[in-house]
Amino acid sequence: MRTTRPTTRTLPIARATVAVALLAAGCGLTDDSTNADAPGKSGSGKGRLVMWSMGDKADKDLQSPAKKFEQQNPGVTVQITAVPRDAAHEKLTTATASGNTPDLSLVDSSWMTEMAATNGLQATPASIRPWLFFPGSWDTTTYKGTSYGVPFTADTSVIYYRTDITAKAGIKGAPADDWTGYLKELKAIQATAGKKNPKLRHATQLQTGLSSWRFWLPMVWQQGGDIYDAPARKFTFDSPAVAKALEYYSSIFKNGLSPNDKTDSGQDFQNGLIATVQQGASIGGNLHLNAPELDGKWKTMPLPQGERSAGLASGSDLAVFKDAKNPDAAWKFVKFLIDID
Repeated sequence: MRTTRPTTRTLPIARATVAVALLAAGCGLTDDSTNADAPGKSGSGKGRLVMWSMGDKADKDLQSPAKKFEQQNPGVTVQITAVPRDAAHEKLTTATASGNTPDLSLVDSSWMTEMAATNGLQATPASIRPWLFFPGSWDTTTYKGTSYGVPFTADTSVIYYRTDITAKAGIKGAPADDWTGYLKELKAIQATAGKKNPKLRHATQLQTGLSSWRFWLPMVWQQGGDIYDAPARKFTFDSPAVAKALEYYSSIFKNGLSPNDKTDSGQDFQNGLIATVQQGASIGGNLHLNAPELDGKWKTMPLPQGERSAGLASGSDLAVFKDAKNPDAAWKFVKFLIDID
């Protein structure tokens, strides 16, 4: 899904999957199209509940509610297992294919269509209603008109910029808010590398490889285009808007403004190796936590716009697997986490 400014209107889009490149996303469910409650295999909702959480270590923010859930549900033990973010997709798809899944997992919203298409997830119970959630977030859980999860976290990308670095390039305040002006200022920042900014290597850092679509797809929308024609049920990559977005994206690398490897952009930004980075909320949280000395030396701004403003709504969803050993407890924990009785 995408978000647009200033109306913040959410539209259904074609979202990426790793299996087939990109699949079309459907609209959110209505009240009369929700699913029947999942019956569950165990029927008791007792015993061990295994949940996977994306991150290098078990999410502390999940540990506290897990303990409270155990206290309110005697006989249930919640085991939260950390799965490194860069290995999460492979681990999830491998587990689904083998039938050796946890009961519940956080799943990146951009992976949900792929996971649902492999018939690896349980449908969302009807007791969890779509209208409780932001429509764009709910859309990430749907596949062919059925929901297979519940939105849990949501954010969108912004431009983080190091004010101590951009100021030396003569940029007062935020960089330009249109793509033409922004590219011009990236070049001005790059010109200070090794001179005014001795640590600086690149003006920015765009993601390469499989996840590069997160960067150039909003550019397509900003040109008034899209990559999928829902009524015609066909992809529309051969359009001027897509060509213009890809040309702009590739020009960042051709001009040496971004590294072309997969180094950690958040760490590079923290270390002053890059001056700007397009990422979600986690970058800001990590900076406050790991580099408090930089507080006051970085700010954020919306993505520069083309003919119109648009951005990608990202996040993660809670999903219960079809091969879950304790699905009743899993769905009960999902409702507990999103505070639904």
